[in-house]
Amino acid sequence: MTLYMPLFFVSCDIRSQNFIQTKNTRIVPGNASNRTSKARSGIQCSAECTSDENCCSSSYDTHSTLCILFSTCSPMTEYAEGYSVTKKTPEPVPKWFVGTNLCFEWRADGSGLDQCGNGEGSNKYCASVNEWTTYYKDRSDDSEGGCQMRWSIESVGYGSWFNNVEICYHWISYGNGRDPCGVGETCASIGTPTNYYRDDTDNLSKVCQMQWMLSVPVDAPEWIQNAQLCYQWYTDDDKGQCGGEANGSYCAIANTFTSFYSDHTNENAGGCYMRWKIFVDT
Repeated sequence: MTLYMPLFFVSCDIRSQNFIQTKNTRIVPGNASNRTSKARSGIQCSAECTSDENCCSSSYDTHSTLCILFSTCSPMTEYAEGYSVTKKTPEPVPKWFVGTNLCFEWRADGSGLDQCGNGEGSNKYCASVNEWTTYYKDRSDDSEGGCQMRWSIESVGYGSWFNNVEICYHWISYGNGRDPCGVGETCASIGTPTNYYRDDTDNLSKVCQMQWMLSVPVDAPEWIQNAQLCYQWYTDDDKGQCGGEANGSYCAIANTFTSFYSDHTNENAGGCYMRWKIFVDT
């Protein structure tokens, strides 16, 4: 008869990082490991993990005193007497960040007010983290003027490192015809909007490709390193104006631009409805 020892869970703090240790458990072989070494104890093995920025979990064998470090934070595990597994406990997302707003602002710079939004002339939409902004209708055509657009992140109660977080927008034109947008990039830190981008496409112009990014410092907390900036759109008529797709969405993890969205709104019927969101796993 095989006797199974109970599993024990221990929570500890090593070098200001939280870990959960499970005894009589090991990480299933096959998970890609970063490094293998000898350690005097499971605690020492855990300490090696916390000193390695690429380590998120470790497996320790008390019999062989072998310590194996893994980059994955949620590895598959199995019962194994004499082993122990240590996993980093993710730092919780602070309340101030959940209340942070992603904002989109626009204004018409000519008489063709119907090209921008719902003909309001100007407006600003903001949404807290994990919420979408209100849809903005892009209806730029050959009417006089265009639509000035910009983005910002607004927050209060944050630490000094958050001053180095930025919202970035990049664009480039392609195809034949007049060039309504050229190429460029604009970024803005917390509380400051990006420079205005002028949207003035029509059926005689090139296509403007657009993409966005949430830029965070390399030493920022892990929870924001895994945050995503998302963009979503749909058309109420001609999908050719909206990247050739009737609807879609793109998300990109921090420090990575979203895929390009192709804007070719013109005087054809309908327009492209656009919105944005910052997503973080809470």
